[in-house]
Amino acid sequence: MDRGTWPERDHEWLDDYLAAVSQPNMASEAIEERTHEMLAALLTVDEAAESLFGPAEEVAADDVAEWGSEEVALEESLGSGWRSGLVFVGFNLLMADLVLTGILLLSHGWRIDVPVGAALITATCVGVLGAWSAALPLFEAGRPGWLATAIVTGAALMIGGVSLALAIDGERVLVDEAPCCWSV
Repeated sequence: MDRGTWPERDHEWLDDYLAAVSQPNMASEAIEERTHEMLAALLTVDEAAESLFGPAEEVAADDVAEWGSEEVALEESLGSGWRSGLVFVGFNLLMADLVLTGILLLSHGWRIDVPVGAALITATCVGVLGAWSAALPLFEAGRPGWLATAIVTGAALMIGGVSLALAIDGERVLVDEAPCCWSV
C-alpha cells in the first residue's frame, strides 16, 4: 500500500486501519484490494476517511470478520504450506541420513551388514521425524491439535518400531555386505 496516494488528512486513519486489519488470518492481497477500494471512494467524494467509513478500528474489525480465514493464517505463517513443509521434512531427513551414514562408516568400514532391527529403528525414527515435521508448521499457524496428534503418532510409531525391533532376532540381516559408497 502506497501511503503517499492517500490524502494527507487521512494518513493517521490509514495507519490505524492497517494496524488493526493486519491479522494473521488476513491475506495481504485482500488488505491491498480493500485499501484501493477505500481510496477510490475517498477520491470520488472528497471527504475524510473517518466521516466516510467510520472509526478505523471498527472498519478493520468488520473486514477481518468478513475476509479473514484460518487457511490464510496457515498459508502465511512462518514455515508452513506444502512447499515449506516438504523442504523442512527433506532437510531433516537429509541431516538424519548424513549422521547415520557417518556413524555406520566409522563403526563398520566401507561395507556393512544391515540388520533387520537397525532398519526398523531407522524407519521408526524417520516416521517420528516426518510426523513432527508435518505438525510443526500447523502448530505455528495456531492449530495446537495437530501438535498433539504428532506427539501421539510419534510415540505410537516409536513404541511399535522399537518393540518390533527387539522382538526380531538380532542376528537376522536384511542386506549383507552392502557398499556404503562407490569404490574404484
